[in-house]
Amino acid sequence: MKKQLLLWVGALTMALMPSLLFAESNEGLMQINAEHPTGFEHRHKRAKPPTRRAKKPVRVAAPQVYFGIGGMGNYMVQTDEDLSRIYKGGGGIDLMIGATLSPHLVGEVSYFAAPQKTDPELTGSADVTALLMSVGVDMKIYPTTANVPIAPFVQIGAGGYIFHEIDADSLAGGGFRVGGGVDVGLGPFMKFSFLMLYHGFYMDNSDEEFGIAATDSAYLNIVTGSASVQFLF
Repeated sequence: MKKQLLLWVGALTMALMPSLLFAESNEGLMQINAEHPTGFEHRHKRAKPPTRRAKKPVRVAAPQVYFGIGGMGNYMVQTDEDLSRIYKGGGGIDLMIGATLSPHLVGEVSYFAAPQKTDPELTGSADVTALLMSVGVDMKIYPTTANVPIAPFVQIGAGGYIFHEIDADSLAGGGFRVGGGVDVGLGPFMKFSFLMLYHGFYMDNSDEEFGIAATDSAYLNIVTGSASVQFLF
C-alpha cells in the first residue's frame, strides 16, 4: 500500500513539474518586460554621484623684490625763487629698489643725481654749475595688479633733496612728489618702467647740529621724467 502511494505521489509530481516551471518562467519574463518594455532601448538607471562644491582658489601675492637703473631728466619750473630762474634743468641717473606688498601696492626706495645747467639767457652760457640729488620713499598704487604685462600706476611719496652749487653753500631739505607711470613686462624677471613726477620741496643752508641759522633758502618745483629697466627676483 505504501509503495503504491509513493508511486502515485511521484507520478503526480512529475506531471505537475512542467506546469510549475512554465509558470515561474512566465513570471520572470513578465517582470523583465515590465522593467524593459519591448521596442525601447535597454538601459539601467545609474545613481548620480554626489555633487561637491568646488573650492575657490585662494590667491596669495608672492613676495617679489626688484632692482632698477635708468636715466632721468628734470625741468625747473620758474617761480620767484632765484634758483628757478638761473637753472633750467638737467638730467642724470636714477636708481631704485622695491618690493611687492600686495597685488595692488608696491613700495620703493629711489635715488637720483642730476647735474643742473644754467639758463643761457640769464648767464650767457649753459654751464653745469650745480648738482640736484634726492633720496625718497614712494608707494605705487596699481588699479589692476602689478603683475600684468602692461600695468599703469599712481605714485606718491616723500623725499630729501640736496642742491649743491659750485662756490656756494649746499641747500638741503625735504618735500613730496606725486605722479604716475606704466610698467611694461618683458618676461617673468624683467620689465621697463616709465615715470613722470611733480616734486615740491623746501631747502635751506641751515645746520641744526652746529646751530647755524639759514641765510639762504628756496622752495623749488620740478617735473621729472624717467625710464628704467627693472630686474625682478
